[in-house]
Amino acid sequence: MFRPLDRPALILSIFCCSLSAQTFGGGVSAELIRFLQLTPEQGTAINRLAASWKTELQTFEQRAAGKQVESVCREATAARDGLTQKTRALLTKDQLGRLQLLEDALNLFPRVLEAQKVGLLPDALATSPIGMPAGQITVELAFTAASPKPLPGCPPARTEVRPGIVPGR
Repeated sequence: MFRPLDRPALILSIFCCSLSAQTFGGGVSAELIRFLQLTPEQGTAINRLAASWKTELQTFEQRAAGKQVESVCREATAARDGLTQKTRALLTKDQLGRLQLLEDALNLFPRVLEAQKVGLLPDALATSPIGMPAGQITVELAFTAASPKPLPGCPPARTEVRPGIVPGR
């Protein structure tokens, strides 16, 4: 039975579907092209930037040779930030608004995991991929949190503890 989605549910479903369609290193997925409403030229330009980043990342990995090297870490971080700026510069104002929905969903993700942990949300989401008619294809998606793989030369992500008041439980 179909039920209308409220904004948080819509954001979460967009996030989940975009993750299910992720084609890391293989280019912009058809689902992301449809969601952001990219032109063929934008898709091609983003794919070129992503391919260039992949090559640049391999160079950083070779330079770091599996060790923590501060200068390589700084350069790799700056290059990744540059990639983000360049790809976003290709988007129109409306497309940036759609991308903001994905960022909002990403920011909600820790709360989703917390709600799943205490049984407020199901452990998985059954959904149709974006662009597919409902009921034709359904995938069951589950997510977990993990530290990201560090960029070449960078130390692994660390947990920061800040002094202050811990909310009551």
